[in-house]
Amino acid sequence: MPNLTQHKLAIILSVSASAALASAQEYKDPFSNELSESSKTQDLSSSNRESGYYWNYDISAIAYQQQNSVREDQYFNPGNLQFSERESLLALDFSSQFLSGPQFSTFTRLAFIQDYKVDDGGASSEEFNAYLLEGYLSSYTSNRRLGINIGRIKPQWSNGYNWSPANLLKPVYDRPNLDTDDLTQQQGWDMAHLDLRYGDWNAGIYIAEVEDNLDRKLDHPFADHEYQYALVLNREGDLDTRLVVHQLDGGELNAALGLSALARDNITLRFEGAWEHQRELPVASDISYGGLQDHGYLKAVLGAQMSLKGGWDITAEYLYNEHGYESEEWDQVIEQVDLAKQGLLSVQAPAAFNFLIDSYELLSVGQLRREYLFFMWGNTRIERKFQYRQSIQYNIDDQSQYHNVELIQNWTEHFSTRLQAQVFSGCESCEFGLIPNEHLLRLSFYYDF
Repeated sequence: MPNLTQHKLAIILSVSASAALASAQEYKDPFSNELSESSKTQDLSSSNRESGYYWNYDISAIAYQQQNSVREDQYFNPGNLQFSERESLLALDFSSQFLSGPQFSTFTRLAFIQDYKVDDGGASSEEFNAYLLEGYLSSYTSNRRLGINIGRIKPQWSNGYNWSPANLLKPVYDRPNLDTDDLTQQQGWDMAHLDLRYGDWNAGIYIAEVEDNLDRKLDHPFADHEYQYALVLNREGDLDTRLVVHQLDGGELNAALGLSALARDNITLRFEGAWEHQRELPVASDISYGGLQDHGYLKAVLGAQMSLKGGWDITAEYLYNEHGYESEEWDQVIEQVDLAKQGLLSVQAPAAFNFLIDSYELLSVGQLRREYLFFMWGNTRIERKFQYRQSIQYNIDDQSQYHNVELIQNWTEHFSTRLQAQVFSGCESCEFGLIPNEHLLRLSFYYDF
């Protein structure tokens, strides 16, 4: 879809160049979740139903400098992989909404990203990219019961805090979600979305392309599929409920169920489970990975959040992941990795090298094992000058851990900074011990124009 993307970029840039400057926007948490496409359209039109047209846009800038402490010997490294030791980024995030009457609107979100990296071997690289994260047209009836959205959309079907099993569209690039400054994780899919509403009920029908919008050239297992389809049913009430049914063209059905309810005024309980026909991780044997198994796999999250006085929240989640490796399967992976290392100097060198690279790329797929815990506490729920957030992910299977600490300073309603430290600990063959960075320190700057 490169021609379509370039066309959308040209339209939006030409419109925005001729638009008048809007007044300064009210301060918003730069780390909060974005609204869904239907919420954006509904919020904009509900306050401007009687006006002829309405234009609104927001521009924010992100910059950071990061220092990484690279592990001396990453277990899956065949010897030629270089890992980033220093990183810097400058990004511009532009979003706009346009409403023409109560029935028609557009939404666009663009990202312009310049990044610079220096690896542990001393080599440097610099790259600039422009992304159309979202860009779609919306049309709704006057009573808002029926609407259609066409374009690039980033739907949000998950109600989880740290894990999102109900987001079934393929391919998915936001797992594991370690980088909140990565705007490319907000890129959507080119699709058509039919939205139906009645009372507390909402139904969405989606037809989306299966495509590598970010051109990451991933050899994902969905490359042979051209389209995917989804039906999403929502009900809001004492027990908020969401059902997602998903299918790749020519494939089997996948399904997800999300439930959310208040246990008390300040305690929210959440459950989310997804059953997918195809496994995310391959099984290792003979210094190679076989095809993905098709026996049906469950990924389920049980979580709770307690809201305290002063804007403090405490969050806990438990993840059960049948896609991940059991102890025997993981031992088999490590055994094959050890054989591949020995084979690098033999006639098996090409196969051994490719196997080690494939093993390293498993880290970008998602959770590698079966059971996890997540805890987070912080005071970011309400606006204040100083905010603090800390979290830990714990792999129950191998006892490896990922720690994250954030110190956020809101200097003005437009300007914020964040000092972030991350630590990945565990044995050399444990999941978080395999992360190339043992720890990192990042200073980020945010400006909302």
